[in-house]
Amino acid sequence: MKIREFDEFKENPSIETAMAFGEAITKHKAPIEDKRLRFREAFKVVGKNDTLEAIINMWAVASMLESQIPPSQKIQAVREVLQDEELNPSMIEQWANLIYDLNRAPKDILDFIAIDIRNFRGISKKLRKRLGHPNPDHPYSK
Repeated sequence: MKIREFDEFKENPSIETAMAFGEAITKHKAPIEDKRLRFREAFKVVGKNDTLEAIINMWAVASMLESQIPPSQKIQAVREVLQDEELNPSMIEQWANLIYDLNRAPKDILDFIAIDIRNFRGISKKLRKRLGHPNPDHPYSK
């Protein structure tokens, strides 16, 4: 599996190249096992950089949503991504939009994780609305 963005990430590991690689591999129609192998390589490139590790992990979870693992593991993995302090809301938003644009995960899983994502602080009104938030203008009011 040849992904130009992976080569760019290896040559210059940065937030931008990690995000570009993650998006490219998530969009790529390849067997999950091939994607897993590429993510293993990416984790080796990351080294001790916590932010890059969090970004690669976030995109690995996106690919994992397409796999045959139990739904509870998928939901737990998404929740762990949302709790990672190394990821900012714009990264989460880019990731969430692509997951929903591709629509490769089972619908019930997408519906379930939408609740967690749409309540994430810092997510745009547009994404909250897309994910079915009942009050996207005032998401945290009681």
